[in-house]
Amino acid sequence: MFFEITDLSDIDQRVLLAAKILASLVYPDDTLKLNGCVCSLFVSFTSLKTPEQKKIFSSLGGVDSLIRADSLNGIWNEHEKNYSRWTVASDCIQYLATMNYFHKNELRGGASISKALALIVHESESKINKLSHGYPNNSKYIKDAWSKFKHVSHLCAALQILESHIAITSFHEPNLSSYISESIRPEQHNLELCGPLPYIVNSLEMFLNLAVGFQNFITEFTPLRSSGSIVGKDSFFIIPHQVDAYDLFDGQGLDPMEPDRLEFLIKRKAPKIPE
Repeated sequence: MFFEITDLSDIDQRVLLAAKILASLVYPDDTLKLNGCVCSLFVSFTSLKTPEQKKIFSSLGGVDSLIRADSLNGIWNEHEKNYSRWTVASDCIQYLATMNYFHKNELRGGASISKALALIVHESESKINKLSHGYPNNSKYIKDAWSKFKHVSHLCAALQILESHIAITSFHEPNLSSYISESIRPEQHNLELCGPLPYIVNSLEMFLNLAVGFQNFITEFTPLRSSGSIVGKDSFFIIPHQVDAYDLFDGQGLDPMEPDRLEFLIKRKAPKIPE
C-alpha cells in the first residue's frame, strides 16, 4: 500500500515527506533500512494518535517495517557516522554549481566533479577543515563519499544550508527547540528522539525550494566533453512535488567562490577522480 503525498499543509504529510528525506540521508543505499527508518521516525513524531496517522503507518509496512528498523539511537548513530560523508556531497554539488555559474570561463574545461573533489581534498588538508567541514584528510574517503551520496547530494546541500539558517536565527535561543512551531512540535518526550526531523518539518518549504534548485541543476548539468548528466534520474531522489525552486545565485544560496579557492582551481589541475 502506497500513501501519496499531495498536501503539504497537512502536518502528517509534512512529517512523512520529511521522514523520507532524512531517512534517505541516513541510509542512502539500503532500501530496507531506509523504509524502516521512515516508519520509525513517523511513529516517534506522531505517536499514531489519529486514524490518518495509522493509515500512513500501515502504508509504510506497519509493524513489520517497524521491527526491521534500527532503534532511534541506532538511526542517529548512523546519521552521525555519515555526517562528514554527506558534507562532502553537499560541498561538492555547491562547488560544482558555483563554478558553473560564476567561474566556468575562468577554469580550463569548465566546472567538473573532478575539480570540486580536488578542492575538497585540498581543504581536507587544512587546519580550517577541522573546524568547519569535518571530513578527514583522505582522498579515497572523499571520493567514496561522493559516490555513495551523489544521488541525494541536493538533499545534503539543502539540509546544510537549512542548518546554517537555523543556527543563525536561533543563535540567542538557550533551547534550539524553541525554533519549532508549537503547531507541529512532537510530544516533548519525543522531541529529543526525533533528531533534526522537527526542524525539517518546520522549514519544509525552504528545504524543498533549496533542494529542487540543486535537483534541477545536478540533473541538467553536463560537463564539457561529456555526453550525459552526472547523476541519472532513475537513481536520483526526485522531490515529488511541484514547488518553486530558489534561484541559487540570487542571494538565496550561493555566492561567487572565495579568491583562495578559485586561485587553487586555476593554478592546479584537478586530480583524475571518476565522475
